[in-house]
Amino acid sequence: MADSTDSPDWLPLAGLFAAIIAIAGLGNYVFAQLGLGRVGSLIWVLGYGGVIITAWALWFRGQTFDPQ
Repeated sequence: MADSTDSPDWLPLAGLFAAIIAIAGLGNYVFAQLGLGRVGSLIWVLGYGGVIITAWALWFRGQTFDPQ
């Protein structure tokens, strides 16, 4: 069995983000099928947007991209 140190540190967080986006997409689908398309779209935007804002805050905010 592989040791847990074999995977990168960011992998669990990336998996969580993928799961949140999938759940938001599923929520969008369910509410659209119930005739509540706007509610589904709101769930999609909040889920996807929340992942993007959280990823920026955790991963990219401290990065510097200075040319050499």
